Amino acid sequence: IFTKPGSDHYRGTLDYNYANDIWNSRNPYSAQKAPLLLNEFEGNAGGPINQRASFTFDGQRNMVDNGAIVNAIALNPQTLAIQPYFSIYTVPQVLTRASPRVDYRLNDNNTLLFRYSITNSDINGAGIGTFDFPSRGYDYGYLNQTVQVTETAVLGSSINETRFQYFRSATHRIAKSDAPEIQVLGAFNDGGSQFGQSYDTQNTF
Repeated sequence: IFTKPGSDHYRGTLDYNYANDIWNSRNPYSAQKAPLLLNEFEGNAGGPINQRASFTFDGQRNMVDNGAIVNAIALNPQTLAIQPYFSIYTVPQVLTRASPRVDYRLNDNNTLLFRYSITNSDINGAGIGTFDFPSRGYDYGYLNQTVQVTETAVLGSSINETRFQYFRSATHRIAKSDAPEIQVLGAFNDGGSQFGQSYDTQNTF
């Protein structure tokens, strides 16, 4: 089924999701319940632009505060006595996604589609928990972008599609500390993250 651009009706939806830690059970290795706060927005809209063109738009925004629990064994820096170490660290995460699309009818047999999609995510404090102290945390994020162009031709009883896509992916990890890493098996991990500062960008056609 192939719908001609410009012949549709306006439509849209909007969703919201909220949650906190009220329904969560306590981690048995934690003296108190880990925090959680979730706010999610999602929506889409679409309809005609004119008699030859239509549009659609999808969007999403997630904001989540997760709790990272550190339950380890450390040494007192003054006396070097063995002592338990317990901490709860809030790890905020933000994800944003948007995807607009436009369909344009060139003539009765040819239609052009253009779509752009972008997804951006950031986690502030990844890598913290269990035996890993807060100093081991790092910021992790990625930015993905996609451009798609499609030309659809109706040739009698056949349909021919010519497609082009460009995809760009950029990720980064930035350690909160550049101190040397210290690992004591079964007790604690301190110092900086093993990632240091790393960046990776890939372009795909």
